[in-house]
Amino acid sequence: MSISDLTVIIPAYNRRGFVAGIIECVSNQGMDGIEIIVVDDGSTDGTAACAGEFPGVRVLSKSNGGPASARNFGLEHARGEYIAFIDSDDLWADGALGRLVDTLRKDDQADLAMGMPKVMARRGPEHPFELSTSPLAQFPYSISGTVFRRSVFSRVGTFDPDLWFGEDVDWFHRAQNQGIRVVRLDFDSVIFRRHEGNLTNGKGLVELNVLRVFKKSLDRKRSM
Repeated sequence: MSISDLTVIIPAYNRRGFVAGIIECVSNQGMDGIEIIVVDDGSTDGTAACAGEFPGVRVLSKSNGGPASARNFGLEHARGEYIAFIDSDDLWADGALGRLVDTLRKDDQADLAMGMPKVMARRGPEHPFELSTSPLAQFPYSISGTVFRRSVFSRVGTFDPDLWFGEDVDWFHRAQNQGIRVVRLDFDSVIFRRHEGNLTNGKGLVELNVLRVFKKSLDRKRSM
């Protein structure tokens, strides 16, 4: 696999304690020539400097604009035919990237491939991460742990930067309207780590844009 084949984009905001782990996770996927881009979204804790210690990792810095804005910024600079996003506090399961890329290579009608989510949670910084429950109920569709064919963004568009939360649901709603073909594989591909520093921690339905995303989807259907 050449460097032009797969780009992994890691948006990060004040994730110095996590970013090294996800870079190492990507590097240990058993694939050569992955382009790794860390988008430092206005961090103040040295996240960019930590990421920059890894040879070959491209660190792009921007002012703080939220996860969707950071992913879009990384996508603008990506060289890969296939694109994968992973949040800086999440992890891929061993070999997951290779399986998802192979799926797209073998099925040219598939626009994106995703596996199953696993959720780990901890009670505080001094506690270990432990297996949680009902991952599909929490993450029926997820940006992290999915490999996208780059061309899908020409059809669906990028992530809505006005949505700091719920941008994943909004994007998949739009993808569904465009008839995007999703292939879900029956294996654990991504490990979501729930912790006290998650952006969604303690947020209610209004703050998480649940109703706003639903309304946007309804308005699109009415205009069709």
